[in-house]
Amino acid sequence: MASLVILHFDLLQREYDINFFLQALPFVSLAISVLMISGVRYIHVLNTVIEVRKPFEYLALLVFIVVFGAFTYPFSVTLLFGVYVASGVYTTVKMRLTKPAEAKAPERQALRPGEDLSWSAARPGEELPPN
Repeated sequence: MASLVILHFDLLQREYDINFFLQALPFVSLAISVLMISGVRYIHVLNTVIEVRKPFEYLALLVFIVVFGAFTYPFSVTLLFGVYVASGVYTTVKMRLTKPAEAKAPERQALRPGEDLSWSAARPGEELPPN
């Protein structure tokens, strides 16, 4: 939400007359508040970026993203947070749509005449068979 305000004021300084960002703030704040209390799961960025060993290509991509963000500052911050929010919603929807069917409980089979029931507990009023 703050990135939208920063982007709006940056565009005003460049003499663009865009009121879309200010008009969108109530809806963005409502959407963010709903996402905060929902079951949408988000990745922990620092754990993903720092703790796991990555190949050199990953470092090159990370440097490219940082350089891109430095050159397009207000727009890139808004885009980055938008992609982060969308990624959480996307992964949650994908996880729920591809959730495997719950395993059925195995059906009980009827006992055949003459089967040994010594492993089962006796019903009230009955005695357990002798060992």
